[in-house]
Amino acid sequence: FTGLRAHQCMLAEVIFANDPNPADNLVQANMDFESVAPASGGGGGGGAGGAGGANEFAWRAGNAAFSNFNPAVGRNMFFEVDTKNMNRQDGWDFQLDGVQPLNAPNLFVARIAGKDSLQARLRLKAPAADVIGKTIKENLVVPPKAGGFQVNAKIPSGEPPVYVKVNGGTTLLIANYAFSAQDPQHVDLDGSRKLLPPNGPSGLPDSVLQAAVRSVGEKFKLLLVPTAPLGALVGSWDNFQTGFVIGDGVQVDVPPNAKFLALGINDAAGFYPDNTGTGFRVKIVERRGGSAQAPAIETSTDTPTFVKASLNSPRAAQAAKAIPIRDVIPTLCINGYEDIGQKRMIDGKAHELFRYLGNVCWGIINVVPPNRSEKPDQGDVFDGPQAPRPKGCGAGRDNKFALASFISVLGILMIRRRSRKAKRK
Repeated sequence: FTGLRAHQCMLAEVIFANDPNPADNLVQANMDFESVAPASGGGGGGGAGGAGGANEFAWRAGNAAFSNFNPAVGRNMFFEVDTKNMNRQDGWDFQLDGVQPLNAPNLFVARIAGKDSLQARLRLKAPAADVIGKTIKENLVVPPKAGGFQVNAKIPSGEPPVYVKVNGGTTLLIANYAFSAQDPQHVDLDGSRKLLPPNGPSGLPDSVLQAAVRSVGEKFKLLLVPTAPLGALVGSWDNFQTGFVIGDGVQVDVPPNAKFLALGINDAAGFYPDNTGTGFRVKIVERRGGSAQAPAIETSTDTPTFVKASLNSPRAAQAAKAIPIRDVIPTLCINGYEDIGQKRMIDGKAHELFRYLGNVCWGIINVVPPNRSEKPDQGDVFDGPQAPRPKGCGAGRDNKFALASFISVLGILMIRRRSRKAKRK
């Protein structure tokens, strides 16, 4: 999603009843997350040849990229394209160059000999940005100190949360993303990088670190979402009386009575002043349709299938109506297979067996609107009853207000004392 996380791996296990060979059930998805531009002219439909080359991604077939491919056998390498959340009626389409199509729109073959490596290319056609939904914020930056100057902070410091007006009862896609691979983003919680490494929007997940932070004492309690990782990008509908993890991104339902989304960096109360870094770029989209439910994988019902592994991961986040972004973004995977020269009888019919070799995948984190500007969007003015107006000693950003008040009072006392001495003389 950013330069620090441009490539991620996911591991899934496929379980079949009465499977005689469970050793080959694990499937790893190697995924690059990309921002893409819509194809000129928009529109949708058509076959793979209509992709138009709007977005091109190079990939390699053969032993060099798919290490499980056995070059000594000399068999062909087959590919099956799986798409998720890419409805062709909306305008999504693809084309593979460098491999030969078979008798189905999602099946291809590469005739590779020995250790040859074949350079191939994916041409991906993306629809207009508003197909995913109505963009509320395109380029909203959450700075590293955001959230420390907070209404429930006993020791307010740093800056207020970033606020965004929302419509109750809608569904939002909240995503951290990068303009390009040369757009790294991070937060450094101690500024010096001597104790804590810079982190991405998912924070520092080290369980030992979390236990250490919580064991120090109440004054080191994480301010915004105590159960979330240190340094994570987090959100709230009630100004962090409660909150949830955003991390790389989530799709989430807005409560009916919510007026604002608050965004901040999860750190300990009073420890925001030394936070440095770029902060995290966020896009917020109001989704079309109903509530936040992970959509099913779009697959073809009239073409042969080698093996399917769902990348959906409902997990506990779904109980909170927050779905990880990897489950809802458009995804395309090219799965590689090798014919092992064996057949198996199923329902009285012989089927050829293929060995799974791995895959290359792309997740589309952002469809860039044609009028996009790299100038950051501004947050909205939060004027609700829970606006961050802390009171009492130390009630100032970075504690500067308390220090200034103390110096002012001390100065007044000294002036009065000198005035009394002058009158006595």
